[in-house]
Amino acid sequence: MTANGTLHGNSGDLIAGTGNLNIGTGSYIENEVAIQTSGNINITGDGIVGIDDNDTLASSSVISLKDNGTLNYGNTQNPSFKIEAESGNLNLLENSNMTIDGSSSIADAVALDIQKNATLTLASAEINLDKADKWNGTIDNQGGTINTDNITQSSSTAALIQSDGTTNIDKNSNITLGEKSEISGGDINITNNSVLNIVNAHITGGNMTIDENSAFVVKNGTFELD
Repeated sequence: MTANGTLHGNSGDLIAGTGNLNIGTGSYIENEVAIQTSGNINITGDGIVGIDDNDTLASSSVISLKDNGTLNYGNTQNPSFKIEAESGNLNLLENSNMTIDGSSSIADAVALDIQKNATLTLASAEINLDKADKWNGTIDNQGGTINTDNITQSSSTAALIQSDGTTNIDKNSNITLGEKSEISGGDINITNNSVLNIVNAHITGGNMTIDENSAFVVKNGTFELD
């Protein structure tokens, strides 16, 4: 479905069948709208789309985020559709769960907002966090790669769970991990004038590399590497 004008979806049901939904500048679909489609959802311009548990998308569906579009993601069930975020704003709403694997992607140009109690799981994907991003929820690294670039993260609600994969704390980043964080495997690399602070977090496994200009600070918690 392509509209020449604008689409304002505030509530109710939006049944698109096999057609694509193209949501551009001036158009929006609120989270209160129940979307049913086996096609794709393309968010471009300044378009806004809300996706949560009342929406039904096929496993073959792709949500594409480009330009300055916004995806307000509230799903809690980790659905099987794919997300291809090239730019724009990706907001993981409170209590939402999103898994990024080899079939989905979040590009560096995306402004990512992981809100309180939201969880972003990396199965085999890579994300880049910089000053445009907000990290107040949980990143669960199960085999992906996290790259930080000049960010300061000290939110009491933020957490890193890592059983596998790699976290690169790089380029003047200053990261504080609190009691909700647990690293049991994978690699942690602290480089280029960066700092990792541990405050009641638990590091029980994995490998750590720290360059001569960076620091690892344990203020409290558990620290045990392989």
